[in-house]
Amino acid sequence: MLSYTFGDIIHTHAGLLINASNSKGYMGGFIGKYFRLKGVAESIHYADGSIEKQAKTICKNENLSPGDIFLTTAGKLQFKNGILHAITVLKPGRSSNVKTIEKCLKNIANYCALNNIPSAAIPMLGYGTGKLESKEIKILFEKYLSNHATNFLVVELKIL
Repeated sequence: MLSYTFGDIIHTHAGLLINASNSKGYMGGFIGKYFRLKGVAESIHYADGSIEKQAKTICKNENLSPGDIFLTTAGKLQFKNGILHAITVLKPGRSSNVKTIEKCLKNIANYCALNNIPSAAIPMLGYGTGKLESKEIKILFEKYLSNHATNFLVVELKIL
């Protein structure tokens, strides 16, 4: 199932949080510990800096590339199934592409099916920093997530 809402994704009620990641595990760095920056990864890092440490360690030890996924704990956040990081770009701040988002969504759908994940909060992967159009992303979300057993809640950033 697939539904959409606006708001702060780190306060969404779901079993799993999905984060748009880079292949380095960087989520905001030093400055992100003290100031909440605008992205999903940066919001996670601001809430709990230990998650970036986990992500960096995993990325350093694995040979991950765009389209791959990896799991960390949720640290202090309430997501009992952890945080699933979908690598949408190779390096921080780079643009993404539709093929990478498609590979991420296939991997996310497979992970959720294999692990019986009842609900997952997911951002618009590739939107924002990734510079893809929301229309393109929504078409892919419909294709890969709408008929899934997991309830995917797509959380779009609330513009203040």
